[in-house]
Amino acid sequence: RDVTLSLDTPKREILIPGERVSLREALTNVIDNALRHGAPSRLAVRVREEAEAAQIEVEDDGPGMSRERQEEVVHRFGRPAGGERTGGLGFAIAAEVCRAHRGTLAFRGGSGEPFVVVLRFPR
Repeated sequence: RDVTLSLDTPKREILIPGERVSLREALTNVIDNALRHGAPSRLAVRVREEAEAAQIEVEDDGPGMSRERQEEVVHRFGRPAGGERTGGLGFAIAAEVCRAHRGTLAFRGGSGEPFVVVLRFPR
């Protein structure tokens, strides 16, 4: 597919205290999921800095997921929308890494709006 990718980061480096390999794996899983199951034509990654947190947003123009589905995918071996059993680990690993770093993984949008996965980490 021809997917337009964009990256929006602050001018200065934002540091998230934690384990580099795990943090990279979490972000890789979220981006990989967007490319495989969302993003028919657009994927944007944004890094935001707040006073007490750093936030990474991965937004795509796919249909997103129902609230029920969002609750399932953050647990290991959840069922995908088609019902077939898969490893189901991408979002579960990302959510686990966020929790281990005292952060959160959340979803917003979908159903006609851009779908966004938000990884938020305290600074």
